[in-house]
Amino acid sequence: MGVAAAQQPDTATKKPETSTRGARDPNEMVCVKEEVLGSRLQKRKVCHTRAQWAELRQSDRQNIERVQTGSCQPNGGC
Repeated sequence: MGVAAAQQPDTATKKPETSTRGARDPNEMVCVKEEVLGSRLQKRKVCHTRAQWAELRQSDRQNIERVQTGSCQPNGGC
């Protein structure tokens, strides 16, 4: 399960926006710096397309929803 908050696109790495705000290219690469667990100083750069970021956010949202609704059965597993 990913950390959605750490995967928000960094505004400093985006290309300048075009005149049409709603028409963003889903194949544009967006990079984010994520903190490395266990280190206060180290960060790593993660790059995905806008479409991949959207898919990751959707997947994280579904996993969180599944865990919160308690769809796991006591003896049946998840």
